[in-house]
Amino acid sequence: MACSIRLIVVAPLAAAALALGGCVVTPDVIEPDVPCGAVAVHPLPACTQMPMLAAESATYAQTQALPDFDSATYLVTDDAALAELDALLSSRVRGDVTILGDCDGGRTTELVVESATLGTVTVLVDTCTGDPLADDVDDPVSGWHDAGVGTPVP
Repeated sequence: MACSIRLIVVAPLAAAALALGGCVVTPDVIEPDVPCGAVAVHPLPACTQMPMLAAESATYAQTQALPDFDSATYLVTDDAALAELDALLSSRVRGDVTILGDCDGGRTTELVVESATLGTVTVLVDTCTGDPLADDVDDPVSGWHDAGVGTPVP
């Protein structure tokens, strides 16, 4: 009996001594992946999964101060073009983005993406800013514009 009482007293005292001494054994805790919020401008530190944009369709329009520049709006449903948007924007855009500058001769691009994961996302950029995202959005959309990708929206 003295042995079992000694064990009941010694075990908690030993655990308390280890805890007070800074030696604490904790079980391995596996943190689940935390998805990022669609409304976050910047991912939170706990954010580990960025949702794919999953573009279902997009409309684009470009304006530039040039004579006879086509500033019509076009609907894009082409799988290759939408995959290009997914690759370009999934890790960079969580919601609406506006990056506008003020210069003569710049080109403004309005891109509205219907996303399966984020809903409607509007990206409005101008080439005057020198912002990498603005330039990266302008490049493919200008290519689509020049190649006639998309169906005119009335």
